[in-house]
Amino acid sequence: MGCVPLSIATCRSTDQTQEFIHKSDGSFVNSANSGCIDLWDSGAGPEVGVYQCDGGANQHWMILSDAVQSEASGDRCMTFGPSSPIWAYTNAASAELFVNNVSQGKKTVSKLSHVEWSPNYSPGTIEVRGYDSTNKVIATQTVTTTGAPAAIKLEIEAGTQIYADGQDAALIKVSIVDGKGNVVPTASNRVTFSVSGSGIILGVGNGDPSSHEPDKANYRSAFNGFARVLVQSTLTPGNINLSANSPGLTSASISVTTVTPPITYPVL
Repeated sequence: MGCVPLSIATCRSTDQTQEFIHKSDGSFVNSANSGCIDLWDSGAGPEVGVYQCDGGANQHWMILSDAVQSEASGDRCMTFGPSSPIWAYTNAASAELFVNNVSQGKKTVSKLSHVEWSPNYSPGTIEVRGYDSTNKVIATQTVTTTGAPAAIKLEIEAGTQIYADGQDAALIKVSIVDGKGNVVPTASNRVTFSVSGSGIILGVGNGDPSSHEPDKANYRSAFNGFARVLVQSTLTPGNINLSANSPGLTSASISVTTVTPPITYPVL
């Protein structure tokens, strides 16, 4: 018989289609149809299915502590680890997920909907590729497992200079990054700010709707690895020098230039 791909189903002990017996030769034989678990290549990469038992090497498997490993290749496993649902929103015709460069399958995207996969968690990199109707890659998105929080990163969100009119302000993006510069999405470190030069701290924020920290302060805890601080100019042109510090993290600093406005308005 041809290959029957293995599907994920609710465990039911009375259903023999989900019961496999581990034989002494290393094969797994299905109780319902006597088919053997086999490793095969669909052309898109190795997959696992059920074949007629013929004693081939691809039907011999070793039971490890956290996986069932193929004796034929030695590097193909059915793992027992927890699954990690991954959703992708895209207007592409189809999308394909890769976990550490291994395809998890391509799926058609329904209009105004999403696609999802449930691979076993593995640290490293996941990538989603979006394809148009001709199977051409039109978009990609990559997410990498991060390390522990190591440093603060500051970025000016819009331009590098503002008017020295006592009203203009600059938005500073605050990120908590690991040793490789990747934003740590679980970071909640409290960051303290100080300013010198031609400006003041106008306010802080982090996007957390349940945060009880004050918006008018010189500190803010990160939310999902991010925070924000607003600096405002004085009437004196120059530089607003902002510093950010947090225990255990490498500090950061950044400067915003303030210039004389083209038209001077009276300060009310």
